[in-house]
Amino acid sequence: MSWMTVLYCRSALFLWNILVTPNESRTLQIKEVEICPTDQSQWEKASRDLNCTNPDRYQCTPNENLTALLEYCYHQPPTFVEKGFCWIISDSHFTDTYKCSGFTEGCPNTTYRSNELYKYQECLKLNKLEGCYLADQNCPTPGNVTRTSYTPTMTEDDTFSSEIFLGTMVSGAFIIIVMIIFAALIVRRRLIGMD
Repeated sequence: MSWMTVLYCRSALFLWNILVTPNESRTLQIKEVEICPTDQSQWEKASRDLNCTNPDRYQCTPNENLTALLEYCYHQPPTFVEKGFCWIISDSHFTDTYKCSGFTEGCPNTTYRSNELYKYQECLKLNKLEGCYLADQNCPTPGNVTRTSYTPTMTEDDTFSSEIFLGTMVSGAFIIIVMIIFAALIVRRRLIGMD
């Protein structure tokens, strides 16, 4: 069996696993909420309400534009977030951090687990119109900011399927690999034909 056949078979198997095999961990059910849980018991209740398969996987974080609070069951175990950073989720649904050194108060002063963000409420208080943290010294204070107890209000059920993203990326990579192989075959045939 030639190396090209092995490469082709492995690529096909990889594509099959990505595109066809169901995998819950590749899909995030993201819901916008008005406020995130403020303590561990509310965090655990929200995890149950969202049907997270593992209570440690529940997350409630700002989006990267700091214009919404989103809750979701993350497919990875909790990670450690360095002190001086707040935990956020990007628009492409990858988790990230936001440096909070401009906060007047409440910036995490110790490393914490991502599923313990409720301990750092300033990382969850947003001026959604301006896209900034209320604790940030450069963030204008909105005229009427009210905080109530945690009540999830689903304004949008945004289902993101990373299969589409991964499928596109893998398909593109597969096409490029196939083109390189065909180009190598053509060059090889021309070189053999010249002899």
